[in-house]
Amino acid sequence: MELLEKIRKYIDDHENEMVEELMELCAIDSVCGEPKPGAPFGAGPKKALDKAVEICEKYGLKTKNYDNRVCTADFGGSEPALDVIAHVDVVPAGEGWVVTGPFSPMVRDGRVYGRGTADDKCGVIVTVCAMRALKELGIPVTKRCRLIIGSAEETGMEDLPVYYAAEKPAPMSITPDADYPVINIEKGRVAATYEAAFSRSEGEKKLLFLDGGIAVNQVPATAYAQVTGLTVPEIRRAAETVEAKTGVSFVLQEDAGTVRITAAGRAAHASTPEKGKNSVLALAELILALPLDPCEGLAILQKYMKYYPFGDITGTAAGIAAKDEVSGYTTCSADIIKMTETLFHAETDARTAVCADSMDYPGILSKNAADMGTVVTIDSYPSHIVSGDSHFVRTLNKAYEDVTGLKGGCVAIGGSSYVHHVEGGVAFGCLPEGDPASIHGPNESMSIDWLKKTAVIYALVIAQLCN
Repeated sequence: MELLEKIRKYIDDHENEMVEELMELCAIDSVCGEPKPGAPFGAGPKKALDKAVEICEKYGLKTKNYDNRVCTADFGGSEPALDVIAHVDVVPAGEGWVVTGPFSPMVRDGRVYGRGTADDKCGVIVTVCAMRALKELGIPVTKRCRLIIGSAEETGMEDLPVYYAAEKPAPMSITPDADYPVINIEKGRVAATYEAAFSRSEGEKKLLFLDGGIAVNQVPATAYAQVTGLTVPEIRRAAETVEAKTGVSFVLQEDAGTVRITAAGRAAHASTPEKGKNSVLALAELILALPLDPCEGLAILQKYMKYYPFGDITGTAAGIAAKDEVSGYTTCSADIIKMTETLFHAETDARTAVCADSMDYPGILSKNAADMGTVVTIDSYPSHIVSGDSHFVRTLNKAYEDVTGLKGGCVAIGGSSYVHHVEGGVAFGCLPEGDPASIHGPNESMSIDWLKKTAVIYALVIAQLCN
């Protein structure tokens, strides 16, 4: 316990620096954007990578850049033992921020608020602080711990393949991009994009546009539509009915013969759709309840809603529901609908149970798409499973228990962490289960207490696994 107490005191003494560095990193808007020379995922992620490298080099860590997509920071000896994989890109800010602006981080009531504080810039900062603690305390580390910093985790993880094309993974890999304790099972994923073109409606009562969703892995908090040929009172009656059913509220604004409808729900991560209120599905249900003139576009929307109705978070209507004791049930979230007078575009995100790895998703979803009158594009990968009974996993759980006094263990999740495609990798922190971090939602935050605990846990893990 002497080692634990030395590390704990060091982290306590350097709390302010750790918080300040997290806030510096979170002040950067690192949403992936338009590729630019030297910035393959946009200027924001590149700027965040540069800041992370600056912090690493400040403490004498050896860094390397891989095509401005990934940067690494090494500590310890030359023989690889442990990779820690974190990312500095973030999901779009979205709406509903109250405590502070998404890129104006601040501390309130023992938490740091701002986009990326919990997902996943904290992972970079706690790992650097853990390395720094061991280095400055003179605790020997004979094998290599490498921090791998990516910049496109939120948009398909197109960064890590560049790194792994050049380097082999270490014998052990962890990512501080999820919850505690050890996450050794991650569900598979099936993302589907539905598209169709159709003729413009000739009717007087028609939908001009429907627009909701900002990311395929986020239940949308807000959505918008505009209709013509109807009055506010006509729409309000239907809106009150849909609001009572869904819990999503509607604001109606009349302007020059049209009515703009704003739907306000609640954001959530697509892997936990039960925590959100899907604004775009509720708004689509309202549109279909209005006395609009029949047209091809509305017929497509109606068929789409047949397979993805509001409240169906298990994919039952789409024919992809599954459940097992190891990973739970498949979740399904319809996160994006963008519709004009002549085009339909929708994106869905299913996190699939382990038992469903062999399910014929292309066949099922293609059949659904044909019924809708759309073309579907499908992107999928199977579940990720690592044994919970190994020296590696036992060491992680022991460090967690020693630092927190809580019981460790292994759990399954619906989200895909940064090690989903890394053989033998597990997710490990930074958040305790049930923490109100609001990942992917407004007012995202990170507990300073758990920031410190994670730095201590990671320092112990590095000291034990890299010797």
